[in-house]
Amino acid sequence: MSEINFRPWVGEKYFSEGYKGKRILVLGESHYCQNELKEGGSCFPLCQKEKMDEDCFLQTEAVIRNYVEDYSGEKYQQTFLCFERAVLGKEISQDERKDFWDRVMFYNYVQFSLSGPRTSPTNEQWSMSENAFKELLETYMPDYIIVWGTRL
Repeated sequence: MSEINFRPWVGEKYFSEGYKGKRILVLGESHYCQNELKEGGSCFPLCQKEKMDEDCFLQTEAVIRNYVEDYSGEKYQQTFLCFERAVLGKEISQDERKDFWDRVMFYNYVQFSLSGPRTSPTNEQWSMSENAFKELLETYMPDYIIVWGTRL
């Protein structure tokens, strides 16, 4: 049984080509919910498997897909924009954006939705996410991990 609550974004070329021949895991911290919390929805605070719906499980993929396919300048998207520019060293086109994200994977370590970016995961949330991270590493075997944020 999987410990992963939020399935990672895995680019189409992650295994076959990777980024410059390497499998790169981009590791974020957590998902944030701006909406009203509701049991069973993608914003339920604990997102426990027995209370999750498909939208919750697919949240990571949806965030990256929305960014790649429909960059709208939303505040949360700025993190992804700055990251890809830092890695590639330039502003990129939509085609280059898609190609970049097709070559990497993205995963949030904390497997529970938080109420906002200034919200710190609890010690319990960090601890309860460890087995999921180990499972992710064993399954996807990244060559390199690029870690976002100081708390990670």
